[in-house]
Amino acid sequence: MSDTDSVVLTKPLSGELIGEELGQMKLEYKIKKAIFIRKKLYYILTTDGQEVIKASGLDSSKLNYKLFLDLLNGKTIEIERVQFNVGWKDLTIKVVKSTITVRGLTNKIKTLDDLIKPDQDEKFNLTTR
Repeated sequence: MSDTDSVVLTKPLSGELIGEELGQMKLEYKIKKAIFIRKKLYYILTTDGQEVIKASGLDSSKLNYKLFLDLLNGKTIEIERVQFNVGWKDLTIKVVKSTITVRGLTNKIKTLDDLIKPDQDEKFNLTTR
């Protein structure tokens, strides 16, 4: 998985590439388990037990590991979203509730389990710039 300013790797980066200097990467998480559905929609369980959920356009507090497993297995989920719409002409605010449908993965994909060799350490690193 990679994004504009981050990458998940199966092996650690060389030490001189990680740090606080300009051009260096910052180690954000050591990953025990992760599910990446698409760009900006993923679940991470860190080696210290922290759950990280990113869900652009969705309320990430309504997502959990089980829902990510459902998406990974091709199921479609629905998440309620609340938006505030401003009426600039009359200076009103309307609360609008809607349901967002997130379709699960349908293609045969590779999982980290497919990439890990039996003798390989199962820790992954999320590094950002």
